[in-house]
Amino acid sequence: MNYFSLDNRKKEDILAEVKKLAASYVPEWRFEEGDREDPGAALVELFAEMYAGVIDRLNEAPERFYYEYLNILGVETARPAAAEGLVQFEISDSVEDTVRVPENSLLYIDREEENIVYETDQAIDASSNALKAVYYVNTQERRIERLDFEESENFFMKGNHENLQKHEFCISQNEIFDLRGKAEIVLRLMAETDFIRNEAVSRMTDSKN
Repeated sequence: MNYFSLDNRKKEDILAEVKKLAASYVPEWRFEEGDREDPGAALVELFAEMYAGVIDRLNEAPERFYYEYLNILGVETARPAAAEGLVQFEISDSVEDTVRVPENSLLYIDREEENIVYETDQAIDASSNALKAVYYVNTQERRIERLDFEESENFFMKGNHENLQKHEFCISQNEIFDLRGKAEIVLRLMAETDFIRNEAVSRMTDSKN
């Protein structure tokens, strides 16, 4: 008959746990194991003996009782699931074109005497291209920064690099308006904040611009 070990603690483990808890709950009592003149130590000794006996009885319960108890609680056995992981392909630097590894390609890991076989669930394009530049982009702050490979960078955080983002447009186009007399042109500027809108109006109405 198979048995299921629920608790591996012994009498010595229970005594050590009681001594640890006693320092917090009753700091005025200095529990010393085996002290014949301390009634508290005798009670702890009896408690640990009885508690260890209960644990031994629980550990003698058949394994099927444990599973039946889980069934009563409504615990279901986890369904089988395929193992998964990440895979990386490296190709020779002499190969300029991208190499495609088709879907459902078989891979394996050498584990001593047994080879564990995996299967790719999607096509993978392997390339020998080197990373030339990394840019930080924040649309809310309207920033584009080129990160420096020579220095340590905090990804996903604004740095101290030059903001490369610029907005340029032209509204002077005679063919669009095709005006032959007096007219009033009204421009409605759309912006996320009043500050940005007012800044744009100030620049457009400045004769120097």
